[in-house]
Amino acid sequence: MNNKERILVLGALLHDIGKFLERAGFTEKIEDERIDYAHPKIGAHFLKDYLKLDKDITDLVLYHHNPSNAPENIRDLCYILQLADWLSSGEREESEEKIDRDRRYQCMISVFNRVKINKNTKDISYEKCDKYDIRPLKLDDSIFPQKNPAFMNYGHIFEGIKNPNNPNYTYFQQNNFKKEITENSIENYEILLSLLQKYWWCIPAQTYSEGLRGGKYLPDISLFDHSKTTCAIAVCLYKLYRAGVIDEGILKELLKNPPWEKNRDPKIWKEKRLFKLIHGDISGIQDFIYTIQSKGAAKSLKGRSLTLVLLQRFIAEHILKKLNLQLTNLIFSGGGHFYILAPYNIENLDKIKKEINEKLFDRFGAKLYLTLGGIDLCPEDFVDSNFSSKWRYVAEENSKQKLRKYSEFKYEKIFGEFDIGGMSKVCSICGSNRNVREYQDEDTVMDMCSDCISFRDIGGYLKKVQKAGRFNIPEIKKELSILSGFDTLLKEDIYLTPDGLPFLPLPMGIPVKEMVNDGIRKEMIKEFDDLAKDAEADTGTKKIAILKMDVDNLGKIFTQGLGEHATISRMSTLSNMLSLFFEGYLNELVKQKYSNDVYLIYAGGDDTLAVGRWDRMIDFAEDIYKRFRRYTCNNPDITISAGIVIVNPKYPLRKSVAYANELLDDIAKKEDKNAIGIFNYRLKWSIEEDNCLNEFRKVREIDDILVKSVKPDSSEEPKAPKQLIQRVKFSMEELKKGINGMEINLKYYWRLRYYLYRNFYEKDGWKYPRIEELENKIYREILAENLFNKGEKYAIHLIPIAARIAELKTRKEG
Repeated sequence: MNNKERILVLGALLHDIGKFLERAGFTEKIEDERIDYAHPKIGAHFLKDYLKLDKDITDLVLYHHNPSNAPENIRDLCYILQLADWLSSGEREESEEKIDRDRRYQCMISVFNRVKINKNTKDISYEKCDKYDIRPLKLDDSIFPQKNPAFMNYGHIFEGIKNPNNPNYTYFQQNNFKKEITENSIENYEILLSLLQKYWWCIPAQTYSEGLRGGKYLPDISLFDHSKTTCAIAVCLYKLYRAGVIDEGILKELLKNPPWEKNRDPKIWKEKRLFKLIHGDISGIQDFIYTIQSKGAAKSLKGRSLTLVLLQRFIAEHILKKLNLQLTNLIFSGGGHFYILAPYNIENLDKIKKEINEKLFDRFGAKLYLTLGGIDLCPEDFVDSNFSSKWRYVAEENSKQKLRKYSEFKYEKIFGEFDIGGMSKVCSICGSNRNVREYQDEDTVMDMCSDCISFRDIGGYLKKVQKAGRFNIPEIKKELSILSGFDTLLKEDIYLTPDGLPFLPLPMGIPVKEMVNDGIRKEMIKEFDDLAKDAEADTGTKKIAILKMDVDNLGKIFTQGLGEHATISRMSTLSNMLSLFFEGYLNELVKQKYSNDVYLIYAGGDDTLAVGRWDRMIDFAEDIYKRFRRYTCNNPDITISAGIVIVNPKYPLRKSVAYANELLDDIAKKEDKNAIGIFNYRLKWSIEEDNCLNEFRKVREIDDILVKSVKPDSSEEPKAPKQLIQRVKFSMEELKKGINGMEINLKYYWRLRYYLYRNFYEKDGWKYPRIEELENKIYREILAENLFNKGEKYAIHLIPIAARIAELKTRKEG
């Protein structure tokens, strides 16, 4: 990167810093009649007087709205930055609603309020929308939007709290922008980018203001995402400018009218190719992670999962390095996919793809493959809904490469000899016969391939990473040699939470157990058998559960959900907010509530896989659902579905995951989705706005009554016999068979009712209050609706499902 590009990158990332400073009470001190807006003056003043940045950088910030008045030596950069700023905004919709609040006190509304596909009919309104507290990014409940947020003001996150009696005093003294932004953080772009994310993640890039220098905008795009995408676009424009593809004349033509005005020159806006949107997709992820035996699977599984998460990021950064682009140009990365914004005239994409696939093939054979493709963009593609349509199109076109995998290789590379042949040892973890040797782990000796050994050995390193809250890139490259083949932009320590910089959330949840050997205490990673034994100790059932979850209609959310408002900044905000939940928040949720019970195996993009105690996994699934719905503003168009399979800990993991996938895709997502698949049945979650039946909640209610009937909370409460659960389960299964057939066999309806009254009812009333509650749930809330057409119908199969769960929970005596 030459000095002029360095000036542009810093200027683009910080071009709107004055908006943040102005709202924080930082005053304007630059007198210049040529500047129409206050925020460039304030930003330039701070960068010049407080951070002592080069005059060229401060001038770029100062004149980014007035490039014709800029000093001659940076005037071209000012033109580039202004166009990048405009394209990043794409369109600016003025609010029909008046916001009666000073822009210094306007919180950012959640972008999830804006998503509309089928059910969401709410109009966007500042007062009615959920909004974020103004505070530094922390992966806890503070990232959840609220109707009436507490609003920690801009001054607090800029320079801390001055009153030591304030309960937040210590936190904001340690976490404030002024303290953390230093000359070192400015010159290290990766640290600067993480710093801006930490403090600008929920600061609106645009606000409502009726003054001459403002605009009547809804604040729903974060200043971080706007600054990041502005920088990405500016870097691309600079590459084209330096290569002579565009000049000041073309820039001025494009700058005659902003994109949100309809009288712009249609020819140059629609026909001038300037950018390429690149999509990368690593295929074979599921087979790579889950093609292992259950014996000793936990350690190997976590190593494989982390390898893939890091591999995706390392490959994306490797491509950025090859194309001489910045980390800002990585628009999205998650779930095996990434999007990069590049200049349209790059020529070596196929060469880069071949080089990467050769590395993957040499190490993993045909298990993993990278598809990589791009589509050209013109300025018009950043306006209205055009960007989202290009986002969809490049992914669809790129997926076609999966039909001709390895077409870039010679025949001998794929079908030539790759091993010595004959009788050979087979890896007891993955079944491979490549590089297999005897390996001793604790008290067990196994035949393992070199890959599985490295995945297993990394377990100890991961425990260190989890405790330290960071990992070191040179160290991780030694631990996972496949990563050493990729050159990354990030060079040193990477932190797992925003408390350290730079920040990269990773799914780390690793349950551990404490072992004592010769008086020495040692922490060991729990295997699946350990988790099953933990469940057995509490319930009497020695099983584990596999949970698979993903967001419903994610493609439509990105390509249709934002409608004509799908600008690159808004889509970046949407993708970053989803990543924060799945890649960041879920990790902290596991750490806080499920640390000894759940392995968070994979969480990327919108996709989650976890393994854990069977009884805790049902709670975990419901917990994720409730939090995700709250996180996405209870938008009825943004839901999540799940599949849970309960199995023996020694059951082959690959089959377990495949079954969980079937429950998710073929059962939970059947019909209108928004459900959980369990025991081959579909249970619908609720959506508050629909007032629909919450089948999952009804199962939990009946399950809870049955369990507490036979295992009461207090020894003073009467205890029902376990036969109660069996009676309920059998009677309702038989009754359901009749309802699904030609005739309803009502004898099972009456038999169960007779059993309940014969054993638990006296002339003074019910002996057990819980049995009365159970009778109400079964006969009044479910069976009366189904058999006698009263009210809305809960399906009868909910009762035997609840009884089955209760049966698993009550096998232990006492």
